[in-house]
Amino acid sequence: MINKMDSTLRKKAWKAISGRLLYNLESKGFGHLALSSNFNKAGPAGIPSNIFRNIAESVLRILTEEYFTVPYEHDQNGPRTEWKMDQPNDKSRQIVQKRVKRYLEICAQHNRTDYESLRVAVCDAHTSEGHHWGIVRLDQLWVRNVEPNDKPWICDNCTQIHWHSSGGVCSRCSAILTTEPNGFKTAEKIEIGHYHANLSVNSSSAFRIHSEELTGQTDNQAQRQRHFRDIFLKMSS
Repeated sequence: MINKMDSTLRKKAWKAISGRLLYNLESKGFGHLALSSNFNKAGPAGIPSNIFRNIAESVLRILTEEYFTVPYEHDQNGPRTEWKMDQPNDKSRQIVQKRVKRYLEICAQHNRTDYESLRVAVCDAHTSEGHHWGIVRLDQLWVRNVEPNDKPWICDNCTQIHWHSSGGVCSRCSAILTTEPNGFKTAEKIEIGHYHANLSVNSSSAFRIHSEELTGQTDNQAQRQRHFRDIFLKMSS
């Protein structure tokens, strides 16, 4: 029973830190999924460690957006399968592999290296951090909080929000990002303006839930509904 509860809580935790559109950390102004603070490897062809880190972290984001995670949220579909070392490749048919391949190809071009070398390096970065290649493990995942005054990179093509340079490439559509942050709003303003994010930090949004038993096994269901809502009608004589 405890193991089942633990698994359920872990699955629900994914919804709080990852997802698409308005439901991920980035869009709420909180921060982004990350590698550990100890990670400091440089990428192939001399890609600086900070840029390579961001590339590897954007691949984490793509994987979680496509639900390639442990635990996997939908048990009925079976667990995700770890990728082989040579994947993604030209034979890949999965949407997630196509997304990762496209993203890494553009990152390789933008950072003057080749796709194969970059893919191997990102694979090594993920596995050295305790993840599987192609599957993100919740118990090995880090989250980096952004500062209130930080501004994001926003893709001019698809409006995806990034809280790091992402290797200069949008993690959603693979368009080239600006060199410096181009968002007008700070993390604090984005958080305040985001409905779900604002509720999570605003204590005044909490409210009491009142519940009572409501059963259809009554002689007069309409009257039972009225009384449940504190509506009492004066009886005619």
